[in-house]
Amino acid sequence: MRVVHVAQIEINPNGGMGRIAFHWREAFLRRGHEFIHVGPGSQATKLHIRMFPYRARREVRSLSPDVIVAHEPASGTMFGLGAPVVLFSHGIERRGEEVNGGFGSKMSLKSSIVSYVFRIRIADRGLRRSHLLMLSNEEDKSYAQTRYGRTERDIFVFRNGANPNPSPSLQPNSGKTVAFVGSWLPRKGIRILAAAAELVQKQRGDTHWILAGTGDTLERILATWPESCHASTTVIPSFAPDEEQSILARAGTFALPSYLEGQPLSLVEAMNAGQCCVTTRCCGQMDLIESGTNGLLVEPGDVNGLAAALNTALGNDALRKELGRRARESVADRSWELVSNEVVDHVEATCRAGR
Repeated sequence: MRVVHVAQIEINPNGGMGRIAFHWREAFLRRGHEFIHVGPGSQATKLHIRMFPYRARREVRSLSPDVIVAHEPASGTMFGLGAPVVLFSHGIERRGEEVNGGFGSKMSLKSSIVSYVFRIRIADRGLRRSHLLMLSNEEDKSYAQTRYGRTERDIFVFRNGANPNPSPSLQPNSGKTVAFVGSWLPRKGIRILAAAAELVQKQRGDTHWILAGTGDTLERILATWPESCHASTTVIPSFAPDEEQSILARAGTFALPSYLEGQPLSLVEAMNAGQCCVTTRCCGQMDLIESGTNGLLVEPGDVNGLAAALNTALGNDALRKELGRRARESVADRSWELVSNEVVDHVEATCRAGR
């Protein structure tokens, strides 16, 4: 079948959404399907970014697809082209806007109107009408069922994969080091992490912090980081995919206090590396972590709770190692080939039913 993939995503193994799309493409090609990407580099990106969904529709029409696999923000313009539409989302747009407003990221009236017209409204239409919704976590699934009236059979919660397990030489080697891997953004809970780090540092002066993949410079990161932690903090603005496991191996505890995620690749990789993962009770984190069994969950925005959980991990070697071992076991069946094949299975079935 001819699969047309529509997303403002550059397909490559280095990024987040780009890495997922890369492995999906490889799985479709292994099955013998044709895979055409409409996104960066295609005609649809030659106009203003807000016009992408409409320009993409014209390009998709010319390709005579058998099935359209569209990212949520572009999905609502893909109907009426003679092919079933499979929507995929890395975090439902409308729910994300609601959560963003909950921790102070409120937009101006003008920005809110623009976001609604060019993003939310299109996503809403896609969520209501697409033949299949491929969502990244159970919270989004429940939201789609409640808000958009979708049924169990309309939804597939896909799994993200992990790179091959690291060698024995790359096992967690420091019980005194905490790693954070992610963009330095408010929705990632960076203010909560900073406040919790200050509390932990007062109790454990020998704690080291690794802030990786931040996308920002050391100076700008440290400007929002407690001064008491500056001397014991390593900032790594960016890294290659094959460096991630070695970065994680320098720590024993992984922290991700996000308010909003889809299904965080950084968490999957940290679990795969045998880290004791401390994260928030929301989004895809809840699908991956059972608190006290293969990691620790705290409430979003809870500084004291995050500090207490980090202190628990840092102060109990046996517990930290056991939670890390179980975390690694939890993602043992998440090779990229396996989880991507699951996506292809559902798209093939939707194509057959839609036709």
